[in-house]
Amino acid sequence: PGSARRHRARFPWEPRTEDDVEALVRRDVPSDTRLAVSPKLRPRAAPAAHAEGRVFRSVYMTVVGACSFRIIHRMEGRWNGEAQLISAAVGAAPAARVSSVFLDFDTDKGHWRQRQSMTSRDGVSSTQTLTLTPVADGVLTADNEDLAHLDMRLEEHGADIMLLTATSRATGKTVVVETITLIDDLRRVRSVQRFDEAGTFQCLYLVKEQRVIDEVSGAVEPFRL
Repeated sequence: PGSARRHRARFPWEPRTEDDVEALVRRDVPSDTRLAVSPKLRPRAAPAAHAEGRVFRSVYMTVVGACSFRIIHRMEGRWNGEAQLISAAVGAAPAARVSSVFLDFDTDKGHWRQRQSMTSRDGVSSTQTLTLTPVADGVLTADNEDLAHLDMRLEEHGADIMLLTATSRATGKTVVVETITLIDDLRRVRSVQRFDEAGTFQCLYLVKEQRVIDEVSGAVEPFRL
């Protein structure tokens, strides 16, 4: 009925009378108005920096010294695949190659080592070994005794692309541009442009590779054409 009073349902913790309110105030407000700082909220010193080795911060990130990386450690292991060589010579047909790359991390020295080879159908193989040293977040220098006349730099771009550039110290011209695109943890593609020290285009490699896995280093069976 219109004259009937409707009472709102109360929760158990709600005060019902003025005496209840006063009791809650006396109970909840401390006599000392200064607020105590909980030990959990007190500032703490930052953890000590790691000077050696590397630390993984997340699933796809690693820190070497003071430099963080998102991609290169995902390239560790052995990769085999097929490459097509496109020469600058007019009318030259693409030539097939077998590619093999092995990348590992040297914990004692704090750098990566990469050994890669290209083998032609007639069995002629060329091999190159690079030492990859962290210099900044996502940036490494690449060194090889036989390529001391070049300045080489490897950089991470985004979450799945790495770019290697080599520049002639004598002419300042770019002689190598290599892109590595990580499709997923088992597949990647590479393109390698090569120029002479005057900047003239020489050849292009297009490489499709797969990660290979076995008990030792990865290869179930060597890749063959």
